[in-house]
Amino acid sequence: MKGLIRGAAGLAAVLAMSACNSDQTIDLMGPPTGIQATPSSAFTATGDSVAILLRMVNDRNQAVPTQFTISNVGSAVTVAYDTKYRPDYTVGDTLSVPDVKPQQRYFAKGAAPGKATFTVTSGALSTTVTVVVQPKNLGPALNKTTGVVAGDTVTITAPSGLKFTPTSAVSFLSGAFAIASRAADSSNIKVVMGPGTGGSVKVTNILQGYAPTLAAKDSLRSTNSVNVTPGLTVAPTTISNQTPSAGVPITIQLGGGLRYLGTSKVLIGGVSAGIQSVSADSSTATVLPMSGSSGTPSFENVALSFLTSVPLTLPGDKNVTASSTVYGGATDPNSGSIATASTLALPPVGRTYVFADGAGYVASAQCGGAGGDGCKMYKIVLTAATTLDFRYTWQGGADMGLYRLNSSGGAPTAMGGCDNGGQGASGQPETCTAAALAAGTYYIALVYYGPGSYGGGAQPAPTFTNFSITAR
Repeated sequence: MKGLIRGAAGLAAVLAMSACNSDQTIDLMGPPTGIQATPSSAFTATGDSVAILLRMVNDRNQAVPTQFTISNVGSAVTVAYDTKYRPDYTVGDTLSVPDVKPQQRYFAKGAAPGKATFTVTSGALSTTVTVVVQPKNLGPALNKTTGVVAGDTVTITAPSGLKFTPTSAVSFLSGAFAIASRAADSSNIKVVMGPGTGGSVKVTNILQGYAPTLAAKDSLRSTNSVNVTPGLTVAPTTISNQTPSAGVPITIQLGGGLRYLGTSKVLIGGVSAGIQSVSADSSTATVLPMSGSSGTPSFENVALSFLTSVPLTLPGDKNVTASSTVYGGATDPNSGSIATASTLALPPVGRTYVFADGAGYVASAQCGGAGGDGCKMYKIVLTAATTLDFRYTWQGGADMGLYRLNSSGGAPTAMGGCDNGGQGASGQPETCTAAALAAGTYYIALVYYGPGSYGGGAQPAPTFTNFSITAR
């Protein structure tokens, strides 16, 4: 293309033109002293162009008509002469752009991310223009796109010239994953795919190695996508006893690579079952179902063994029905008085503790003034202000009440819904909340209302009780 040849010597062209040009001011301008590029340093993106205006000027910044030669073009850009740029027009009715003119325009187009220069020459004069080409995306950065399942490792590789940083965050269009490793040279990030994860990947905080003084790119996305991995719909389980007696713990082993976490919860028919312990490999939990709870266990905050940073909520695949009439648990021998009351092991915040106890209600004189026809006493110790949610059931149709006593075993406080039911099946379960209890020692009185309250029509005392405490 004529515009790219620009081979005439600059000063010779000026002298030749001044000899035949009718504009006498050229003789007065003085010799050219340099080539002016505006801008001399530019930014563009791959596939985009930036305009560079070129002028040959004298020491008074006056433009001298000339032609330019473009050479030594770096591989990150291509440079093209703009034949349609028309700063000068001929006199008359017809527009005609001259090849030799005081200002010319070139377009530097980004070919690949990187830093490039090119040389502009006219006669003995030259200058260098610098163009930094920034990426629009990560390109096909994902090494796997099909056949990926949960647990597979996918590598995200930075294009040439780019580097990930220790703070580079990764996200896919859907699902969850875990970062397995970051390359020491910041060239790639490996992730372990979770269930339901896929699409293109976005990475933040990317450095441009060819322009280290530039701030990191906010984010770039890959041009290829990974298939969405199959999601988990159910937790396979092995259950030691699907029809336990009340008060009898069972074990629930998770299959499919699932594991219990420190924040895991097990619910049976929507009712929390207390996790008493978890096996060393975190695959099996010993839980105590609430009596009468029935249904498919569901699991909150469990995780795949290779992706423990991503908690899952899943239903199980088997049913459990805990008896509401048959008791197989222990009877606490210490619940007969304030002096001997057992201390209940309260759960961490967000967890549930389930406790069961057999028959044997002591005289109401031991109930700290809570009344009724007998009671059982339990001790709780709070090390910090805590809110406690109570839920309890019992065998039979007796009227029961749950009261909170102070550290001396007196001043009984009714806890809302924990004493608002009467006799009969509709009287349970009872639930209540002790909100924002201050740190300290408290006693729980489980009170039976029998003949003293209902006369000859009183229901007999239950053969067992079962209650849960959830801390929050």
